Formats: sequence, C-alpha cells, structure tokens
Amino acid sequence: MNRYFTTIVLFFGLMLSGILLTSCEEDPLNPTPPEDLPPAIALISPENNNFLIEKTENFSVTLQLADNEALSSFEVDAEIFDTDNALVSSFSEAPQSISGTSQTIVFSGTPPTAAEDYYRIKYTCRAIDAKGASASTFFWVSVVPPEDPPAEFVVLEFENDSVLTSLVPNRFAFNFTARKMLPTLNDNNELDFDIKEVSESGRGIFAPQFESPNNMLLGQDSVFVVTNADRFNYEEATHETLSQAFFSDPAPFSKTPPLKVGDYVIVRLTKAPQPQFAIMRIRRLVDDGGGVLIQDRVIFDYKVTSQQ
Repeated sequence: MNRYFTTIVLFFGLMLSGILLTSCEEDPLNPTPPEDLPPAIALISPENNNFLIEKTENFSVTLQLADNEALSSFEVDAEIFDTDNALVSSFSEAPQSISGTSQTIVFSGTPPTAAEDYYRIKYTCRAIDAKGASASTFFWVSVVPPEDPPAEFVVLEFENDSVLTSLVPNRFAFNFTARKMLPTLNDNNELDFDIKEVSESGRGIFAPQFESPNNMLLGQDSVFVVTNADRFNYEEATHETLSQAFFSDPAPFSKTPPLKVGDYVIVRLTKAPQPQFAIMRIRRLVDDGGGVLIQDRVIFDYKVTSQQ
C-alpha cells in the first residue's frame, strides 16, 4: 500500500513539473518584445568637453553612439553665450540620418561669428533611434579672437661705426638701434648700453673685449657668440639665421674673448619682447700709438634686427 501511494505521488509530481516548465517557456508564436532601452552617446575625443579655439579655427569632436534598436538620426543644437554667461542666440545644425546600432560620428565646424571678441558656445549632441527614444551629451567651445600676426623682421645695416677702448678717461658704450656711442659716466641708463669695451690691454697690444651692461642688469649675461666668415654668411644675415646661429652655439659668452679683425660677434639684445640680434663684423683695430689722450678703438660694420 505504501509503495503504491508513493508511485502515485511521484507520477503527479512529474506531471506538475512538466506543466510548470511548459508554462515558463516562451510561446514561439507570440514572443515577448525586447525592452526598448534609450540610446547611448558619449564624447570620446577630445578628452575634455571644454576647449579653446580662435575665431578662424576649425574644431572637431568624435562621438560614439549605440542602441539596442536601430539608430535613426544625429542632431546638434548650439547656444551662444557672452562673457557674462547670458544667452545671446541659438541655432541648429541640419539633422544627419544614420543607421545601425552603433555609429562613430565626427562632428566638425567653424564657430559662428558673434558680436563680442570673446564668447562661448554650448553644443548639445543628440542620438535618436527608430522608435523616437533619444539621449544627449554636450561640449563647450570657448572662442577668442585670433592673435595678430607677428610683425615682419627687418635687418638694418650700417658701416664704419666705432667704439672706444675702455682706457679712455670717459668710457663709452654703443647702442645698435640708435647707432651711437653713449658715455658710461654720469646718469645714463645702462639699459641703453648694448655693448661696452672692457679690455685692459695697453697700447700696441690692443685686443678688445665686450660686455653687455643692459643684459647683465637683467641677469642675462650669456649673450655673445663669436664666429667668422667660414661659419656664417654676413651678407645674407636674417633674423632667422642669426637666431639659429646664436641658439645653436653650445656656450655663448658673457664677455667675449679678445677679438681680432675678421671676427663676427653676434649679440642677443633685450629691448624687444622677442629676442632681437645684432652682428658686428670687426674691420679694424686702431691703436693710436700713444699720446696724452688714448684713442684706441674698434671699427666695425654691423647689422641689427627689428620688427616693423
């Protein structure tokens, strides 16, 4: 009796399990529709969603779009704000038709012109799928006016100038831009002293050396490069070639070594915001041979750069 009862219970238990399993299986003729998830959109380049450009520059961003439904369109709205964060105007880009469930979009353009020199644009990018679900992300473009183009460099050329030896009673310095010797005594401004002769050699062995008082005053004392015609083309000197020659030298001097005829002396000047240069071509060393007033001097040609 107990064995018969056990068999019946087991039989009905198996039937009930089959019924439950059958009821949990999906009816192939009436499948359950998948859950409609919203699209996803993310800015993947640049990493920062707030960047700076000039008015005339193009910008470009890369966005990744994905959805479990087919994507339908990509839209962009933009709002322009002034420096006080007040909304000035808005506009929309033409919608872009897309398809598939994953898209990489590169959106680029030039910022629209605004009345102010400085302004910000908030771009809101939107992904929309075939069922109308949408998602958005945004980025900011801060716009600044373009920099003024740098002034062109010119090279001014002069011949037969001179500077006296340090042994004269009233020492003199030289200013390349003003093209004149300046007395170093009294109340003259050392910022005007591009070079000053500082040798201590006597008559008969005059071997001039230069320092740059204006550079030394500003803590920029290594401003001399000594070269010659074998290494530098004086006749074709430009701001670029002078800059290259100066900055390629491994060890500029704070004071030149004793100079001789034929030496070229490149001097970095400090007056301009962008480094300017002068180059001296030593033509003669004049030793007056004695006398009450020593008049030993360096006679040189020179070129000096300037911005127009």
